[in-house]
Amino acid sequence: MVTEGLDGLPRPAPCLCCPGAAFASWRAVLRIGDGTPSTIAVQANAQALGRYAAAWQEAGLVPVVTPEVSMGGAHSAVQCETVSSIVLFAVITELQDNGVGSMA
Repeated sequence: MVTEGLDGLPRPAPCLCCPGAAFASWRAVLRIGDGTPSTIAVQANAQALGRYAAAWQEAGLVPVVTPEVSMGGAHSAVQCETVSSIVLFAVITELQDNGVGSMA
């Protein structure tokens, strides 16, 4: 499953659809299971969150992105920690690659 709906986000005009807004938020949920989340799912969601954050930052809002690893299931705490680390690394890399947080 991949987060969708990035087409049509404001670029770079100020957000006219929500006057007075200071931030925009989006989360992507990944579940742990046999073979999941796949490397492709992790990367696709990280890229989507990075693009989303960059678009809203460019529009003048503070982007809040939440990569959520679902903790429910039969997996161990170690497996959850490993998957969470992989997901966070992928999202942080995409945010940096998209210039999110930079003043340039």
